[in-house]
Amino acid sequence: MQDTSKGLYWEDPIQAAREQVAALKAQNVDFIIAMTHQDLADDNRLSKEVAGIDLIIGGHDHTSMLQTNYGTPYLKSDFDFRSIWKSHVEYYAADADNDRKSLMTHQAIPIVESMPTDNSLDAVIATYQAQMDALEEQVIGNLCEDLDLTQSVVRAKDCKIGHLFADAGLQYYGAGSADIAVMNGGGIRGDKVVAAGNLSLGEVLSWSPFGNTLMTIQTNGASLKLFLNREMVGNCGDNVVQQNGFYVHPSGFNYTYTCTGNGAGAVSSLTWLNHPTNTGDIKDTDEFVMALSNYLYTTEFAVIEGVNATVKVSEAEAERVDSALEAYVSKLNNGTVCLPNELRSFVSF
Repeated sequence: MQDTSKGLYWEDPIQAAREQVAALKAQNVDFIIAMTHQDLADDNRLSKEVAGIDLIIGGHDHTSMLQTNYGTPYLKSDFDFRSIWKSHVEYYAADADNDRKSLMTHQAIPIVESMPTDNSLDAVIATYQAQMDALEEQVIGNLCEDLDLTQSVVRAKDCKIGHLFADAGLQYYGAGSADIAVMNGGGIRGDKVVAAGNLSLGEVLSWSPFGNTLMTIQTNGASLKLFLNREMVGNCGDNVVQQNGFYVHPSGFNYTYTCTGNGAGAVSSLTWLNHPTNTGDIKDTDEFVMALSNYLYTTEFAVIEGVNATVKVSEAEAERVDSALEAYVSKLNNGTVCLPNELRSFVSF
């Protein structure tokens, strides 16, 4: 995303949209469609505050929705191609008697097995399915109990799959290579409950499909607090924990994040967990090595004003997150994933 070394910068989306609308209007464009990838609240703002957009097609929320109650109407896509929107748009230019107008109809279509298929596409899918089947046949361990990967869990609360990801990151580069590790809930995919029993390589790979790599950085307690405050504020709703792709799953430390209002809050406790030498509160001056994905480092941590960070394992030399998961599961006793019941993170009000 944002990477100043490559000339990529974030700009205010409302102002950027206004500038683009003006540029398109100057070219006498008849009908303007905005394609977005942002939270529902941000699409609501765009819908209300930017004049000149005729339709917004958005994503990010992983929920199929249609808004036509105010401002510019918008569609938002579903998760994992579970449904699509079919839209019919009729545009009528202004004439001597009428203002410009458009008529739109939208239909949500679920993707089901009974739908007709295309032979050419089926052949392409079959080649990938064969590769996936081979990975599914490679058993690397087993689950002693069902493992919940649903969005409502990984994006909103402490959970065992979050512990598994973070623990794998903590230990991947060897004993003492990292003091703590973090994983964001949005990086844990699948949106399902995995049944107890054999655990295949294909299953594990599906949990982390992005190819993100595992970096390590040297930082301090003050910077960790800044990072947690940035990531966790999205969970603060109106006296309710909202789903947030940046929910931080920790290893090596515990924390409590206290919401003080809708979209407001701060870290209220931060303590060491099972560290070989450190105990008690993590102080602002405490120095340590943290493992995290290249995605979290480049787009979330490194952009925070005032953070302290020295890269230890760089993005260029880092291994993939899914490789860390595979290695961690394989090293467990008989490959058995049987995680303890413990609470590492908590959102309070």
